[in-house]
Amino acid sequence: MNAQDEHLQTHETETPSGPAWWIGLIIGGGVFTFGLIGLMTNSSQTRPGNMVKYVVGGLIAHDALVAPAVVIVAFLLTRLLPAAIRGGIQATLAVCATLVVMSIPVLRGDGRDPNEPSLLPYDYPRNLAIVLAIILVGGIALTLARAARQRRAATAD
Repeated sequence: MNAQDEHLQTHETETPSGPAWWIGLIIGGGVFTFGLIGLMTNSSQTRPGNMVKYVVGGLIAHDALVAPAVVIVAFLLTRLLPAAIRGGIQATLAVCATLVVMSIPVLRGDGRDPNEPSLLPYDYPRNLAIVLAIILVGGIALTLARAARQRRAATAD
């Protein structure tokens, strides 16, 4: 049994744990709680009903569009990419797809008001392209670095 097979066997039984997981949970929970408190205490400006529609719509769009597209692309990538980089590339593309779906309201200009120029004042398509490029470059770089590290570890054994 090679190192990759051993990793796959142990990976199946692993559960989230360790300091990084707990730190991420605490920080993420704090950010979520802060946002929820802000949403509710400033309800006249934030319109919680619209936020619920946005989140539920995002979840439905994810399940109806993003998830099937990710599965199809992941299947195609299993045919095209070596196993060492496949997971990282698939994860990077999944993050990008989710970001695009969740950006649809600002890309469409939902909430823009000609009488209030400070609402949605930025070039959102350009900014989304920049963020997607950063995610793609970072995800590919991290994936390639991880694959190289695994290759070095396998040759050192």
